[in-house]
Amino acid sequence: MEVASKKRTTNFTSSEEELLITLVKKYKSVLECLKTDAVNAKMKKNAWSKIEREFNSQSIETPRTADILKNKYINLKRKVKKQYADEKVYHRGTGGGPSVFFGVVCSSINWGNVTK
Repeated sequence: MEVASKKRTTNFTSSEEELLITLVKKYKSVLECLKTDAVNAKMKKNAWSKIEREFNSQSIETPRTADILKNKYINLKRKVKKQYADEKVYHRGTGGGPSVFFGVVCSSINWGNVTK
């Protein structure tokens, strides 16, 4: 009785991240909707499957599933929000201590209003 383990896919390249963000922007109104009823859940699932098809047709690297793309998008959003929150806390500080440099997360990606 063997337990099937998950296979790790290759890391996302910066071009793949950019492509994912542009595709998510295309379906932002559906994906960022906060309603949780069955109709919206089905619309979101359909949007992620469309994103998967478009992503895999445009990307020359590893093919990705909708679940992997969704998790990557959530992780990217989480990383950007954390960086903004850390910067906000630092700027509200009273001073003292060494200066802090905040690196740019996904600098080449134009997030726009995706993270809100």
